[in-house]
Amino acid sequence: MSQSAPHYDFANFETKYFLVFFVLCKIRFKYFSEKAIKRYQNKRVQIITRQALANSEFFKNHYKNFDINKFFSLPTVNKKK
Repeated sequence: MSQSAPHYDFANFETKYFLVFFVLCKIRFKYFSEKAIKRYQNKRVQIITRQALANSEFFKNHYKNFDINKFFSLPTVNKKK
């Protein structure tokens, strides 16, 4: 009988183990170039934006007239909206 590789839930790692995630980021990003950090940040913003649009009626309506690929030009949100 063969064993399968263990499944790791990296998608929720950041929220479940925030302190560990924070420390690992501090160590990892210490050795990254500024360009590499910006690429990482852009990728994360794209993932978060698409996730919000896929799972939230509010964000679907709020961003319906905007190009989500230009995520840094999207309007901000505050609690009053």
